[in-house]
Amino acid sequence: MKLFFRNLRDWFPLLFPYGLAVWLLKHTGFRFYCAYLVPFLGPFTWVFLPFGDKISEKTVYELCGWNLLPFVFFLLRFRHRPRIVCVLWSLWFLACLSCFAVWQYEYKANDAYPANPHKNKLICWEYMPPHEPSFSPPLQSVPPATVSVKSVFPKATSVSEAAPVVVSTAIAAVCGADPATSDRYEARNDALRAIARNRNLPTSEVTALQEWLASTNDTLRVERVAALKNDVMNLLRNQEPPPPGLAGTLVAMFESEAHPPAVLDYCIQHLGAVQGDIADESMRRRIRATLVKAANRTKLPYAGTALYALAEDGSATPAQEAELRRLTLALCSPDANAVARIAAIQLAGQRGYAEALPLLRATLSSARRDAVTDVVCIGSLGLLGTADDIPLLRRFAALGPRYAPAAETAIKRIEERGSVDGNQN
Repeated sequence: MKLFFRNLRDWFPLLFPYGLAVWLLKHTGFRFYCAYLVPFLGPFTWVFLPFGDKISEKTVYELCGWNLLPFVFFLLRFRHRPRIVCVLWSLWFLACLSCFAVWQYEYKANDAYPANPHKNKLICWEYMPPHEPSFSPPLQSVPPATVSVKSVFPKATSVSEAAPVVVSTAIAAVCGADPATSDRYEARNDALRAIARNRNLPTSEVTALQEWLASTNDTLRVERVAALKNDVMNLLRNQEPPPPGLAGTLVAMFESEAHPPAVLDYCIQHLGAVQGDIADESMRRRIRATLVKAANRTKLPYAGTALYALAEDGSATPAQEAELRRLTLALCSPDANAVARIAAIQLAGQRGYAEALPLLRATLSSARRDAVTDVVCIGSLGLLGTADDIPLLRRFAALGPRYAPAAETAIKRIEERGSVDGNQN
């Protein structure tokens, strides 16, 4: 009996438009005119009605195909009226396209697909199959799993040669080694949050996390993989003591050039955070060389991140400070990546690089306007400029609330600096 009702529930969207067509043709005086809408009701019914436990592309294509039958009937009925046929054909195409787009976005793009497709907010009836829970069992109640992740290090051993590492279920879920959660960002993020406060992970789990960081194969979208890897980097940095191979892993990830820019940006951030805690001088030189290499890539957004990482090195020599100044001024150029350029303009103002003044004035004097870049230039001009820059800043102060606060603050700083210089003279 349960199977009968489940099948009836799955086929109801197919029966609905045909039953409605019979009723309209029998009980209305308009007959075909009222039945015009019947072919277009079918494709929408499956979006709003609860289907079975899983929804596949085959199901979507079958529904659109079966509902095409009454539509063909109406095309034949009005074959001598081309305008009506064109309108019907256009409406049918838009109906099928919109339904398929909703399915593609709400179901296939859902990380929980196909485990729980009923998370779709467009479904009017909440339905949870009693025989298949839509949530994962508690992580603590599952026995340890075995994970072996392939590394991207140039000299790493192959997976077949490496011995399997026994790790907890939470670590396996984070690394995507659990087939039940490998394509579900929320489940993997929850597993990571469950161990986020652990400061003493076993060595095997630390190794598994580092190997996953270096890996490039994952079922999640790039931005979600980057977010997970950033949190894993934070987790490893917070270990007591921090794993000695973390810096080497991050450097190798950047040198491999196999990761997307978002992941490399996080690598650079964490390299800048750990460089002061590295006792090995050779590793410190390797980290700095990596950061300089990243800062020289002026067309990529993480060049600005590398610039700030270099600026945070408290043990930099005068030659390294001169190198930082050169890199900063190069990134202030209009040819640099917009994100990296904003970071460089800010750093130039904070570091007092007066050589950036011509670029700042040229940017603010040009006819092309970019609110973010202009506000950053105004802020740095307030730190580096002179009284001759006040008229330019007053022009921006008159442009409205988007520029006024930054311009007024910059003018105030220049006037205060001028009064101090005057008193010293």
